[in-house]
Amino acid sequence: MSRRRSICFLCAGILLVLLSVVVFILTDDKEKTQSQMQTRHTPEIQSGESGRNTQVMQEVEPYRYYLVAEENRLNVHDYATKIFLFNSGIQVSDLPQDLQEQLENGIYFADEEALYEFLENYSS
Repeated sequence: MSRRRSICFLCAGILLVLLSVVVFILTDDKEKTQSQMQTRHTPEIQSGESGRNTQVMQEVEPYRYYLVAEENRLNVHDYATKIFLFNSGIQVSDLPQDLQEQLENGIYFADEEALYEFLENYSS
C-alpha cells in the first residue's frame, strides 16, 4: 500500500511539473507575439542619410525629437520629456499630403542632424 501511494505521489509530481512547463511555454509565446505586434507598429522616423525617405524601424530606436502639427504649424518637441522646444515656422498646409498624414502620428527623429535636414527641406 505504501509503495502504491509513493508511485501516485511521483506521478502527480511529474504531471504538475509538466503542466508548469506547458503554462510557461504558452505564456512566453504570447509575450513574443505581443512584442512582434508592437514592433510592426513602431513610428516612422526620418534618418539623416535618407533625406525625405522614411523607413519603418524593426527595433525601437531611441528618438530625440518629434514633429507634430499644432495650429497649422510644425512644432518640435523633445521625445524624452515631451516638452515643446520651438515652432518651426513651417505651415502644415505647405507640406505634401503624405507628410500631413504622417503628422497625425508624429514624425520622429533620431538626432538633431536629421531634424534640421528635414526642416531645411521644407522651409521656404
